[in-house]
Amino acid sequence: MMNAYSNKNLKLFDNIVLVMMKSLALLDHAFNLMPLRSLPCHLETVSLFALLVNDSPAKLHEDFRLQLTTWGYEGEILDYASKMWSGLLSGYYKLRWKTFFEFLRSSLAEGTPFNQQEYEIKVKRIESSFVRNETLGDCIAWKDQNIFDLAALIEQIIVLTSEF
Repeated sequence: MMNAYSNKNLKLFDNIVLVMMKSLALLDHAFNLMPLRSLPCHLETVSLFALLVNDSPAKLHEDFRLQLTTWGYEGEILDYASKMWSGLLSGYYKLRWKTFFEFLRSSLAEGTPFNQQEYEIKVKRIESSFVRNETLGDCIAWKDQNIFDLAALIEQIIVLTSEF
């Protein structure tokens, strides 16, 4: 990617971005088939814990998301406890990568320097939105898993990324 950027090859840059974004989507789907790598499954556990300790599930969900991402509302320790989990990939990392690629592409297409300051402002909005998001997503129970679905997704990722 950096070679495409350095050589001002917009077509190659766009192709690499497309492959990376598709790979993230496939990985997110694959991890959703594994409850231990699924943010929705962990949030279900947090909800049960909230009932046990008589606390607000929404507040504990927010605290959990903070710990996984920014560690505070001002991004005190970015990615302190990062995980490769479904839900995090699609709802957090994918949006951050997409934003990064958009800023890089704009810089490349317009021949202007990368705007780090504006990029950081936009990423902080993404992070804040994710932390405060109350959407759980679906936790797929082990009994509902199909190992062939997972194998097919892994094969798609290998084929997709082998182009580069």
